[in-house]
Amino acid sequence: RDIVVPDDVFDPLRAHFSHRQIVELSLMVGAYISHSRVLQALEVDLEPDGLGG
Repeated sequence: RDIVVPDDVFDPLRAHFSHRQIVELSLMVGAYISHSRVLQALEVDLEPDGLGG
């Protein structure tokens, strides 16, 4: 599976964010995806019955 992000995707980011900010954004997105997959695998109910409005 190819995980290389092409330059045409990164170029707009580089126009607005520093290298450090792009790294931080990438880590934040990666953490979100990782957490989401763990919650799905464990079948965690994020909205249990009876707590809604």
